[in-house]
Amino acid sequence: MRKLHFVQEFIGAYLLKIQAKKVSRSLQACNFEYAKTIGIVYDAIDQEQHKKVANFAAMLMKTHNCQVQMVGFVSNAELTSAFSGQFGCKYITKKDFTWYGDEQNCIISDFIKTPFDILIDISIESIYPLLYITQLSTAKFKVGRFCDKNMHLDLMIDVKNHESIDFLINQIHVYLSMIKVNK
Repeated sequence: MRKLHFVQEFIGAYLLKIQAKKVSRSLQACNFEYAKTIGIVYDAIDQEQHKKVANFAAMLMKTHNCQVQMVGFVSNAELTSAFSGQFGCKYITKKDFTWYGDEQNCIISDFIKTPFDILIDISIESIYPLLYITQLSTAKFKVGRFCDKNMHLDLMIDVKNHESIDFLINQIHVYLSMIKVNK
């Protein structure tokens, strides 16, 4: 059974690489001051992690007067009911993907097609569904944690010595606030 899972991930990663090359987007560095739309993808491990990401999104909306859409990945489908109704976040699971790693849910396809000013991947581990979304997204500026699998991001933040969601969120806020944009 484990080998089958490995084969599925391998095929999915290969097909994703081909699809990612076809993505057409307008790369444009952006900071929080100029962003009107922000997409956030994250690993909804538990309610505490969800709350941290939701608080970050709420702060962005309040402080920077922008629209924020969130998609959380839940490994256990029962967690979606625990999170439902909170902050208007949408949730995805592994069941939203075919056996070979292609999405089969309109939540995912709609999110990918949305040309966000900034797409933020707030995940500490590499998770295929989140990699799928960030690689195929048409967002103008993609931000997240540095790792070999995230080479599709425009701004990568190294968190190897502080692998916590709090540190990553803080660093994303610091770096995106520092970017100077001529508009």
